[in-house]
Amino acid sequence: MNKSHDSASSSSEDAKRRYQLRHVFGFFVTILVIGLSTAAFFARSWGIFWSAVMFGTVYAAFLLWPVLFVIASEKPAEE
Repeated sequence: MNKSHDSASSSSEDAKRRYQLRHVFGFFVTILVIGLSTAAFFARSWGIFWSAVMFGTVYAAFLLWPVLFVIASEKPAEE
């Protein structure tokens, strides 16, 4: 009955999902660039090991919340 409405709604949700994922990916890349440049700056005074530890810790913390946001925004499957 409402096939056209369902497919339009589905494509709208797909577009919204792609838009969200694009922003999450952009956030990942931004944090990666900021983290790498910060680690490179501190590598001169801290040494490469400690700057890598600092970068890994900060990057992991920043990566955690968008993943949780994406998981939380998923709707349960309707039967």
